[in-house]
Amino acid sequence: MDASGDGLGQDVVIAGAIIAGGRARRMGGGAKFLERVAGRPILDHVIARARPQCAPLLFNAAALPPGCDLPLVPDRWPGEGPLGGILSCLLHCGAHEAGVTHLLSLSADTPFFPPDLARRLAAVALDVPVSAAGGARRHALFTLWPVTVAAELERLFHEGERSVNRALDRLCGKTAAFPASPIDPFFNINTPDDLAAANRLATQERAERR
Repeated sequence: MDASGDGLGQDVVIAGAIIAGGRARRMGGGAKFLERVAGRPILDHVIARARPQCAPLLFNAAALPPGCDLPLVPDRWPGEGPLGGILSCLLHCGAHEAGVTHLLSLSADTPFFPPDLARRLAAVALDVPVSAAGGARRHALFTLWPVTVAAELERLFHEGERSVNRALDRLCGKTAAFPASPIDPFFNINTPDDLAAANRLATQERAERR
């Protein structure tokens, strides 16, 4: 995404990274992003919302799921949590995606995030990470990261930091507020009950668009 036309005062090229390395224990294991919401895999909803906002769109996991054609960026440090996945994608962009200035990290289990997420985060700040927030909660996986923070983030990681929230604090991260109603855009699916709720929310969202 070239955001220079969004009133930001400079060219901003945003890549995206779907972080999908979780083990989905509360869903019985397996790839929960392949569970269906409104008849489609959760991942399809994530991709459909992300693609208009960022390019390239990367997939961070051990392997691509069937039918997925996104570039795969495996964890450089398997088993070390989502911060390792985000850092892996930032380092990938710095080495292989010429011209990319920012990385939008996204959770693979959140099908309703805003279609203007990247633009609204970029409008807050471009020189530090900016995360989505709702109420008093920061949604740390939904963050716009300047590629220039990769070296400092790698230093923190090798010092033992594994919390995305603490890393954001140490990088002087900011937040952009999003309303949580009528539908919480950052509702994520962790359990079978969440999946049922997501299907109800999808029905509600379709009705509100009419």
